[in-house]
Amino acid sequence: MVTWATAQSAPQSEIMVSVSKGVHDLAGAALKAFPASRVLGEDKERVISLPLADQEEPANRSETLESLGLKVSTGPVVAFRAIQHIRAAKGRNTVPLLWMQHVSRNGVSWPIDKKREHIEASGDSAWMLVTNAPMVLMRRFSPKEDVRRVTAAAYIGDLPGAQIGLENHLNYIYRPGGALDAFEAKGIAAYLNSRRVDVHFRSVAGSTQVNAGELRRLPMPTSAQLREIGRLCTPGMSLSTVDVCVSAMLDRQEIAA
Repeated sequence: MVTWATAQSAPQSEIMVSVSKGVHDLAGAALKAFPASRVLGEDKERVISLPLADQEEPANRSETLESLGLKVSTGPVVAFRAIQHIRAAKGRNTVPLLWMQHVSRNGVSWPIDKKREHIEASGDSAWMLVTNAPMVLMRRFSPKEDVRRVTAAAYIGDLPGAQIGLENHLNYIYRPGGALDAFEAKGIAAYLNSRRVDVHFRSVAGSTQVNAGELRRLPMPTSAQLREIGRLCTPGMSLSTVDVCVSAMLDRQEIAA
């Protein structure tokens, strides 16, 4: 990526973006103007996002996880540091330990006969366990060949125990001092799995890692929109069907507004 900028005495309303495949087609590079607010983030980091010509913009850029009363964190269980607490079999004082292999776009599956799916719940391990409550779980990494950058699933808190372990290759979204309801969790997961969010992440980051900082800056729909998406999107839906449901909901709300 090559950027070129000059200082301006007044804010610009548009930013020109050109796209080419290489040096050989520079003369015929596509040129398109985008609103400056679409390219320059309004948060304190002022992240630059280079949109694609045909991409859908994330809905309701005024909302973020923070404004919705939500937080995102990284799973606190680092396997090699917690080795003395991780178990291969269920014990009297163990609770479920989720790894990224337990999370898919179809939901959370545990156990899956993976080694070390349990973690001891004790005074020594309490700091690395989280409250067993509804949340949204996401894989922190995705294969380059994967069709979407984000893999998210709604977890409704149905595993045994008052706490659970989340391995460090997972991110999780939760409501501090409260709980997500089922439709809200499903709506957030569906939105994160949608093409809108995929295109957004590919425009702001070139790596296959989705870190918590990027999720905190992600433009989000309103709580009402997320719950409605959660009602429309059911587990097992194809990504194309999720895209249709998300777009139908958000586009309808935007037109009504």
